[in-house]
Amino acid sequence: MRLLVVGPEPLAEELRAAMPGEEVARVEPEAAADAHADVVVVALADADRFLDRAPRPLPSPVIWSVPRTTDRETLRRLTEAGPSQILFDGGASDVARAVAALRSGPADRARGDAPAGSPMAALWERFRPTMIDRLEVLERVGAELLEESAGDASLRDAHAAAHKLHGSLGTFGVARGSELAAAVERLLEGPPLDAGDVYRYSE
Repeated sequence: MRLLVVGPEPLAEELRAAMPGEEVARVEPEAAADAHADVVVVALADADRFLDRAPRPLPSPVIWSVPRTTDRETLRRLTEAGPSQILFDGGASDVARAVAALRSGPADRARGDAPAGSPMAALWERFRPTMIDRLEVLERVGAELLEESAGDASLRDAHAAAHKLHGSLGTFGVARGSELAAAVERLLEGPPLDAGDVYRYSE
């Protein structure tokens, strides 16, 4: 896999160490738009220069590495550019996990690890489409939150999806997914979401 880094050289060096066996190259924003890559990691400081040259839609998935304090308008502009993921205050290990998630796609991210042929595996195969539907609800509402268009009905949908994922993923042994769903559920049970809450939800 070829990963291009549009950002500081230390990030590229850390990614080379975190992702042995993968091709990691640091490039200038103008060059990244024309270079072949499986994934591009772009630091916020270089985002405008990158977007000025990049074709639409973006030819490769992009991971935007941004500070948690990034304003909503900037976040909306980045997500509207094409297939991408926003990573807040992430280090090399966070970027490596995000790259793995982009490579696998939503269905694989929701996959459980029950042994093949076991009763639990059969149950998982039966209910996996429902799990993926719930994940897609959370992703859709996350986009609406960034666009400031999420209404009460969307937030209720997201809360219900997170609640069901929390219990179901725990039952199937997907512990990390269950923990993340519980965090989203708690977030949506609190007071109205502020900008920091929206960032946490998106992350």
